[in-house]
Amino acid sequence: MSGSMKKIIITVLILGLGFVVYLYFKGNDSGGVDLLVSNSDSPEQAADVLGQEILRALNQIEALQLDRGIFEDPVFLSLVDRSKEIAPEPVGRVNPFAPIGASADDSIPSSSTEVDSSIDSSDNNLSEDEPFL
Repeated sequence: MSGSMKKIIITVLILGLGFVVYLYFKGNDSGGVDLLVSNSDSPEQAADVLGQEILRALNQIEALQLDRGIFEDPVFLSLVDRSKEIAPEPVGRVNPFAPIGASADDSIPSSSTEVDSSIDSSDNNLSEDEPFL
């Protein structure tokens, strides 16, 4: 065999091995769709299968037995509570988005249709005969 033929055979073997490794690691990557899709013909049957899986998991949870003897263990009873009481902190502003320096009464309008009372209708220089433009 010549040197170029060996290079071609090695390249083909490496590519083939790479393809096999790719297929092995790719596997059946359905992303969890298998829980929702089954080989059945109707969505009702798929929902039944999913419901059975949920019921089976719930039954396994209900069958768990916890050993409460750990709470009577001398090691557990020797534990000491070293937690510290958290001191109450002062509460912030009524409206944290109000401008700084504004009082609580200024920051909260009494209604959404509040009219500015500083505008006096007698101050306008329009007579009733003139149209407002």
